[in-house]
Amino acid sequence: MFIYNFVEPAMFAAWGTTPGKALLRITLRNKDGSKLSYADALNRVFKVWIRGEGLGIPLVALFTQVNAYKKLTNNGITSWDQDASILVKHQTIGAWRVVVCIAIFIVFFLFIGAASA
Repeated sequence: MFIYNFVEPAMFAAWGTTPGKALLRITLRNKDGSKLSYADALNRVFKVWIRGEGLGIPLVALFTQVNAYKKLTNNGITSWDQDASILVKHQTIGAWRVVVCIAIFIVFFLFIGAASA
């Protein structure tokens, strides 16, 4: 998972999104509408990892996720996106995207079940 912290910023810099965010029609942009630079995206990823995921430490992660959720619901933006002045754009998700998301989860759980059997 830690290695992905260096891959994700490259996707933000190249496409302005990641495959999962693209499926949900979410993009990240600078205030001027341009894509994030690799350095800005890397900075965001590490802030998410620390402030949103609590460095992956279970009890700490629970605390940081609850705090991030409260900030998001109260202010409409997370602390890491607000600090970096990043615009998170959400578009309407069509019915076929919902079906694809559900199918991905079903396949994922089938693979987990097959691997543990």
